[in-house]
Amino acid sequence: ALSSLALLDFGGANCARTDVHGSGGIAGGEEVVDTNVGKIGKVPPAGLGFTFQRDASVRYWVVRRLKEGGFAQTSGLICPGDILLKVDGKSVSGLENPEEVALLIAGPEGSTCKLEIKSPVTSEGREVVGVRGRSSFTATTPARVYA
Repeated sequence: ALSSLALLDFGGANCARTDVHGSGGIAGGEEVVDTNVGKIGKVPPAGLGFTFQRDASVRYWVVRRLKEGGFAQTSGLICPGDILLKVDGKSVSGLENPEEVALLIAGPEGSTCKLEIKSPVTSEGREVVGVRGRSSFTATTPARVYA
């Protein structure tokens, strides 16, 4: 079962596949982190429009859901089931607390955030540069795919 859900307001992508976790759902009583509650200076932090959780093996942070109209959904570059590897060059696999991961992803609205993610279906890694807090997607740099 997945644990430690973190809710981030990041935008959305049009994923061709569905949530790879099926109908497992989220058990009650799990910790939820909303990065929009905290503050970065005087500006509330913004994200990329997705939620994430620890996978059952407790080794990876996995994209769980996409926010309707957010960057993750509208870009089509981030999908449910994707594994988060790095945020702005920092590995997240060793981070235990979802708030630590959320704080790496969240930042001032309009700033960029570089994610390295891996597809659980193809095991293909890719780099995505997203704009925090944007609800629409303008392609500036396509996702870079690596093996």
